[in-house]
Order: sequence, then structure tokens, then C-alpha cells
Amino acid sequence: MLQLIRSLETNLRNFVRSLRQAPRQNPRLPFSLTMLDQQPRSSSKGTRPAISVSGYTRNISETGIALLVPAISKGDHHLAARNRRLLIVLELPTGTIRVQAAPVRYERLGKRAEQAVYLIGVRIISMSDDDRVRLLRYLHRLSRGARLSSRQRSLGS
Repeated sequence: MLQLIRSLETNLRNFVRSLRQAPRQNPRLPFSLTMLDQQPRSSSKGTRPAISVSGYTRNISETGIALLVPAISKGDHHLAARNRRLLIVLELPTGTIRVQAAPVRYERLGKRAEQAVYLIGVRIISMSDDDRVRLLRYLHRLSRGARLSSRQRSLGS
């Protein structure tokens, strides 16, 4: 019975993967994100600074990014709140790009609180034309490298 459940789960995952609009690549790239829609709050010291978080990517495609962050909230601001807008500054090997994105899901990875990492899945909303070209070229290079390495593995078998 357990084997049947695992088989169904694997088939379902493969089916969902085949429905994706854009293939994902798995580079670990550093980024910083800033909440664009937080309400500025004035204090005696002036306007509150923007809330920023750093982390690494888990995967990336033309339409979205899976982000790994150490916490899902900063103060009373939830990073994956509904209607949240994020500015992501992503460090590609060819330079920095800026992406505006919206969170679509999140989940906690790791069982213990001290080991917790959060995955935030974001949909890319906009970026400059130059940044989009740089991202697409980078993804294309990654996919070519993946195809070459899988061919090399099959030739070596």
C-alpha cells in the first residue's frame, strides 16, 4: 500500500512538473529583497528604513524564482503576505539584475526552529528590458549546460 502511495505521488509530481510554463534551473544565487509596499512610518528620527532580507535562490525560471530566506517575517511584516510586492536584487554571474515580484506561496523547510529556512515562491511581475535579456541569456546558458552534462552522462553509461 505504501509503495502504491509513493508511486502515485511520484506520478503526480511528474505530471505537475510537465505543466510548468517555463523550465526551472537550480543555481544557488545570492539576492536581497525589499518590500515595496510597506507603509512608511515617520518617527522622531525620520522615515523608517525599508525592510530588507538576504538569502539564496533554490531555483529560477523565466516566470518565477524560489527564494530561500532565514525568516518569513521581519517585525510585524510578513514577506509572503497577500498583495505583497517585492524588489529582488539578484546577483547573476554576469552582474546584478532587479526584479519586481509577488509571492505566490511559502513553506517552512527544516523541522527545528533553529534550523528553519523558508522557501518563498515568487512570480516575476516586471523588470527592465536589459535585465530580462540578461536573465534569459543566463537561463539559456544553464539549460545548455544541463543538456550537455546529461548527454555526457548517457555517453559514459
